[in-house]
Amino acid sequence: MKIGEYLKIGEKIRAVRIKTGLSQKEMAKRLGLGTSAYSNYENSYSEPSVEIMENFCKEAGITLPELLELNISTEERRSIHTFSDFLQDILDLRNIGLPLSVTFRSEDGELFGDFSFRNPQMATLATSLQKDLEMLQTGRLSEEEFETRTDNLLKMFHIPVSDYVE
Repeated sequence: MKIGEYLKIGEKIRAVRIKTGLSQKEMAKRLGLGTSAYSNYENSYSEPSVEIMENFCKEAGITLPELLELNISTEERRSIHTFSDFLQDILDLRNIGLPLSVTFRSEDGELFGDFSFRNPQMATLATSLQKDLEMLQTGRLSEEEFETRTDNLLKMFHIPVSDYVE
């Protein structure tokens, strides 16, 4: 499943467009798109870029989080300063019922942790982050590019954990 399908972007832009009273043709023109390209977004045949969604939101007079119906918290996240804090965060995730299993092992004085997600969206997030970390470590990605990609990835997956609880 693509993230656009999970977030139901096509359905949401259709509903917002209808509320604005614009036809697909009129919205497509305002966005600088062909009618068929715009229709493909509404029908979820393809996913709009973030730039197109931002322009859509400007035209509709809403924000991107409003369009995506994301509950973005402005609270500061508790910092992890110790290994105990890190382990407590893992336990907190498990205690609320998140489909996550964790195993730890020690080899030659090093601690290894393996995380298993029984959720395709979480697996996608973890896989994307792992790929970017590998690219950073091998020099195929600069620190700045890594930070930008990570910020974008985290924004994309800023969905309440309660949505994933079994």
